Amino acid sequence: PALQRSLLSAHNPRCLYNHAMVSQAPTRSGGAWWAHKPCWGTQTNPDQLVMSLEKMNAIDPVDTQNRTIAAQAGAVLENVLDAAEQEQLFLPLSFGARGSAQVGGIISTNAGGLRVFRYGMTRNWVLGLEVVLPDGTIIENLKNLRKDNSGIDLKQLFIGAEGILGVV
Repeated sequence: PALQRSLLSAHNPRCLYNHAMVSQAPTRSGGAWWAHKPCWGTQTNPDQLVMSLEKMNAIDPVDTQNRTIAAQAGAVLENVLDAAEQEQLFLPLSFGARGSAQVGGIISTNAGGLRVFRYGMTRNWVLGLEVVLPDGTIIENLKNLRKDNSGIDLKQLFIGAEGILGVV
């Protein structure tokens, strides 16, 4: 039941503006007036789990030959962008929260960012993932290939799934 409340709140119009407590000022959304209230996504019940991946912030050296970079889920986007820039490479992901947005969250939400119309969503820039499933199974799908038709592309299931299927 608690998990269902969290999942349902992600689609609640009152929660789309900000997943945190905001002012009680009413706003217009979808033809109806809503007063901002705290969403279930900001409240934790005793039977729920909150995970922080901020200590998983390592960034591997840039592979200049393949023009790829590997980073752990807690790596901050700004640090990843800096690592790529030091090797004269360009990663087009850019957000207002680039100094606090973590790679795992960016991938889990398939974030678009400021350059989305020109360069596409995050899913266009992810070559591989390592994911932990709810039962503890680890799926390692780290590949350096842009074109890979060797079977089902499992990473596409996890990009944008917001952690429902597993933790990136």
